[in-house]
Amino acid sequence: MSLIKAQFTPNLELLKRYIAGWELNTSIERGYAQLELALDEKQYQRYYDGLKGVIAKYNLSDFQEELLYIIFREDETLGDNLRNDQQRHDYLENTIEVSKFLLAFKNSGDNPSFQIGVKENVGTHLMPINKTHFIKSAQISTWMCQLIWDAIEAGNLPYGLVDEQSTENIFGSAYYGNQAPIKIENLERGANLENKKFSVYRRKRYVEFCYEIKSFLEEFTSLKTPENVKISDEQAKFYFDVLSVLDYLSSEKITSEPKDYISQMFRNSER
Repeated sequence: MSLIKAQFTPNLELLKRYIAGWELNTSIERGYAQLELALDEKQYQRYYDGLKGVIAKYNLSDFQEELLYIIFREDETLGDNLRNDQQRHDYLENTIEVSKFLLAFKNSGDNPSFQIGVKENVGTHLMPINKTHFIKSAQISTWMCQLIWDAIEAGNLPYGLVDEQSTENIFGSAYYGNQAPIKIENLERGANLENKKFSVYRRKRYVEFCYEIKSFLEEFTSLKTPENVKISDEQAKFYFDVLSVLDYLSSEKITSEPKDYISQMFRNSER
């Protein structure tokens, strides 16, 4: 991934909530604030031009440099958080699925009809065409599952597919390469874990991102929220436009009004 150094010329006094310590002193000495962004030049320019348009649309051009700095800075944090959330989500999903598989294997006992199989998509991701293949022999199916069980019990889990906590709490292994017996009660607990849809985590992160911008808007701009109101319609539309420019949201994929979508997202984040 490309890294670019983007420079901004904000009023640094207004950004003390976002820039502090040595970073603030360095920015004062240089006369500009700098961010390292995980973007290529073309993508950065598209975001930069789009955000300038949004800022002008809401009559915030007097604070353009401050808002650009805040938005790009918080976008980096948002991207990092989403990647970490996705990894944790995937770890948990893998843990649940492997727990269910191993538990089903052990619960099968000496069932003469026991079979394992694979499902192959011979179509596309958007238009799947599934073919299934099963091992008809219960003995071979049992043998193959036992190989998987023994490998996991020995700590031979594929690296990066489950986290350390899962291997300790569910599969019994202290970590990769450390042998420990798998306990049925641990598998039962793992099989009964619940994983939220990733969209729940994603929208929560969007709200955190908006709140960072909201702090600046409330303190320095006319785009404020009335008393006893969590978010105004105008602010909600502003956040929607910003998130759309940054490719997180798309009005083509959302059926509700932008202000209603963002307001609902804020309400849901409180649960």
